[in-house]
Parts: sequence; C-alpha cells; structure tokens
Amino acid sequence: MKNNSSESRRNESDPFDLLFGCDLAGPESPLEEFLEEKLLPLLDLKTVSFQRQFKVSTTGGKFRLDYALKCNSVYLGLECDGKEFHDTEHDLWRDALIIGDTEITDIIRITGSQIYRNVYCCIYLIMRIYPQLFIRNERKRVSSLAVEELRDWLSGKKERHGDIADFSYERDDEVSDMPREVSEKDIEGSAYITRRKSQLSQLAPLIAFARKNKGYNISQLIRLYG
Repeated sequence: MKNNSSESRRNESDPFDLLFGCDLAGPESPLEEFLEEKLLPLLDLKTVSFQRQFKVSTTGGKFRLDYALKCNSVYLGLECDGKEFHDTEHDLWRDALIIGDTEITDIIRITGSQIYRNVYCCIYLIMRIYPQLFIRNERKRVSSLAVEELRDWLSGKKERHGDIADFSYERDDEVSDMPREVSEKDIEGSAYITRRKSQLSQLAPLIAFARKNKGYNISQLIRLYG
C-alpha cells in the first residue's frame, strides 16, 4: 500500500515542482548523473525551476532538451553532448528552432568529455553568465573548485581543448576572485562550452527560413537551405 504521508512530504520538499510540474525521474545516462551530482547542490532551487528531458514543440518538430532551468527572465536549455550522439549542423538547426519558437532564451551545450574532465570549470562558466541560478553562498566555492581543476589542466595533467567563443559575463564580485596565476581565459580554454545566445547572428537566418517553410523537419530544412 502506498504511503501517502511519505509521498506528500517528498512532494512538498521537492524543488523540481516550481514551474514545470514535479519531475521525480532520475538522469537518463551516467554522463547526466555525473553532471547532476556536481551541479544540483550548487543551484538555488528555492528560486530556480529545474527539469530533466524538457519537451518542446517547434515548427520543425518536437524535441527534448536534456535540462531546462528557469529563473525570472532566464529560461535556459542545457545540453550534454556525446560526440557519438550529436551532429553539429543538425544541433545548430535544432537550437535555432527551439530558441525561435519556444520560451527558451538560451541554450548551452557542454561536451561529454569536458564534463568528465573539467566539470567545475564548465559550471563556473555557466555561473559567470547566469550567477542568479546559483546559491549566493556557494559561488566562491565554485570558483575555488574550478581553479583546482584549472591548476591540474595548466600543469599538463589534463588535455587542452582549445579556444571557445567569447562570452558576455554579468558582473558579480562574489565570483571574480581568480588567483593571480590563472585567468578566466584559461578556464574558457580548459572547458569548451557552446553558448547559443552569443551566436544569434548565425541563428537568425535559420529561424527566419524555418518560419517561411513551416512543416519541414530539420533534414528537409537543411537540404532546402543548402
């Protein structure tokens, strides 16, 4: 027999029921489980709504984002990319459709290899863009954890990934206490993430084209556009 009292207490304290509806399902892959283990304790779940496998509907089809996070005007999609499961051109069109047709205002993609190698550097970069998603008292700890990973990377213990696109950070003195021997550019180089909001000039023509060709799926749109 179901314990209604226990179930009620669990739902009352569940942080995932702030916007999207209660999400009690667990992560779908070991990669997502690893990221959640590091990320969730740092999010301010009193004000941030969080959902796994968030479903969206666009003119080019229905999709699922690995994660959706909502806080005030921020409506962020977060994707964990394993190389064997993702196609760059397809993902670009998919993200353009989602940003153009839904309430999602930004999508951040993180490669699986970077999550495993430099997870706190990845989290730090997300925090620099959207500090309001994180518990205020935990922000400096994120910086410290990222610096610890970064020191390993700079000393050659971890493989360098290369440069990434420029980011626009929200100023927050609570998370900007980088030691002298490291810099945010170092962190950017150690943890490759893709931020779609910084690529809006590239997404805009795809969004416009998709709106003129409603009903076509991504493969058809790519063929027509090319």
